[in-house]
Amino acid sequence: MSYLRRTIDNVFDTVLTAATTAANPVAGVDAAILWHRIESAAAARKLAFVGEVLARHLNECETPVGTLPGGVDPADAAEAEIAAALGITCSTAGRWMWLGHTLATRLPNLAATFAAGELTEHQVQTIATCTANVDPDFIKEVEAHILSALKGSSARLVGKKLRAVIDAVIIRVDPDGLRARRDAAVLGRHVHVHPATDGMAELAGSLTAEDATFLDRRLDEMAKRVCSDDPRSFSARRADALVALTHGRPDLDCLCGDPACPFTADIAGTPRRPLVHVIAPADTLTGESDAPGWIDGFGFISAEHLRAIAAAADLRALHNPTVSDAVADYFAETPEDRYRPSQSLADWVKAVHGWCAFPGCGQPAWESDLDHRTPRSADGDTASFNLGPFCRKHHNLHTHGGWETEQLIDGTLILTSREGRVYRVPPLGPIPLLSNPVPMRPKRQPRAQGRVNRVRRERKRAHDQNNEPPPF
Repeated sequence: MSYLRRTIDNVFDTVLTAATTAANPVAGVDAAILWHRIESAAAARKLAFVGEVLARHLNECETPVGTLPGGVDPADAAEAEIAAALGITCSTAGRWMWLGHTLATRLPNLAATFAAGELTEHQVQTIATCTANVDPDFIKEVEAHILSALKGSSARLVGKKLRAVIDAVIIRVDPDGLRARRDAAVLGRHVHVHPATDGMAELAGSLTAEDATFLDRRLDEMAKRVCSDDPRSFSARRADALVALTHGRPDLDCLCGDPACPFTADIAGTPRRPLVHVIAPADTLTGESDAPGWIDGFGFISAEHLRAIAAAADLRALHNPTVSDAVADYFAETPEDRYRPSQSLADWVKAVHGWCAFPGCGQPAWESDLDHRTPRSADGDTASFNLGPFCRKHHNLHTHGGWETEQLIDGTLILTSREGRVYRVPPLGPIPLLSNPVPMRPKRQPRAQGRVNRVRRERKRAHDQNNEPPPF
């Protein structure tokens, strides 16, 4: 152990010296990137050794039921040793122990990529959790596809976007794994209340996606039904709305203090049904296919789950604007002669991208703005090849913050920061993920074809103007 500790100390001393005493020491974002990779590499090694502790205790089992002498559970023994040695809680020790053992026994290639500093501990934890129910016969193939997707995007896939890619892979390789995880999650739904400081408490739980979306939209609607003089923040009003619902009240009282305020709970009116966007293959709705569906903001759901939601839903067809005469042709799309896209075009663009297109943002597409890559004021088209969803914060950053975007034929966005860093963000909505579970390296639109496309649109626009009826 002393040799190992000296080796690790030497590695960090070498890296630290290189990073801080070079002729041009690393600073700013570059320094953060360097230390982020070092942190990941160190975490990978820590988890590997923690996993070894569990493996050693499992190997020491002397009874057929897999316990240590005296009936002690080997996992409990390993957890206690790790928690005491590292000064962490038993629950944290158990999580690290399980993750380290999973990486060593089920996901060795993921472990190697993690050890190289190319993935964060949070990404690795997400992948291990989401693939826990994948059949052992399929786990290697699933692992390979996930790693391919991660390496195909220069903007790190995290959070909801990463889970969507993982689910898309599992759907193609081991669909029973997704159903098993869904069934286990439904059985494990819960609500917990935990004590906090300053006389407060924290609420946490797990609900089905459609129930959680319904609740989320309902709280938003209730929180907005007060006047502008209400002193509470929007978040505080959402919390009060949840309490009001538990008391059987459909709305909030406004706290502005004005006796004449019209926003009182007894006259606020009947609440509307919250809107939940679900993307559904037509064949799945009719029962001819078991292809999964998609809930905006949550990702994939099983065919059975989808049909249960659709039974009480309003259905609207999704139209592909790049299809002409039943043939998909990116260059055949006719731009709309308007700034704000039609409902049909907006739905298609959001179904292609799925989320806010900014790296690391998990804002659902239907809660985001549709941003023109080339501004309308600069002759930018209102068409799928020039639109992408950005949440309000990142829409403003793109417009006024010095970020530039380029869109490729397959919908991939190339974002360039004000410091010149380039990030490739593939479309991660239900349309591309259902047709291809692994985002491929995109092809750029040929410049010659781009010129032909622009000329075609200009000619059509001129033809339409010349054929307008006289103004009488």
